[in-house]
Amino acid sequence: MHFTIDEWHDWLRLVLIGLSIYCIIVLAARRRESGSAWNTKTNDHWYSALMWQLAGLSFFVQGILLDRDFTGALVFMTAAVLTAGKALNKKGAWGGNA
Repeated sequence: MHFTIDEWHDWLRLVLIGLSIYCIIVLAARRRESGSAWNTKTNDHWYSALMWQLAGLSFFVQGILLDRDFTGALVFMTAAVLTAGKALNKKGAWGGNA
């Protein structure tokens, strides 16, 4: 296996790995702070955001390690991770600030 970060989409994957890890930490902290007061719908939203972050994390790590080219799947997973991350900024039970 030849591990290199030499193209722009590899750097994009690296940035998104950091974003996914940050979002997973924030999700865990919010769950710990106020998870007992959440209703079923809030739990479903939390679980969905967590699963998208974990899926994105594994996708981006695999893309770097296998030295994959730019594909439409990268665009889709980038949008999914950014959308799930945006949910963390929502005001309400999530504890966001906007």
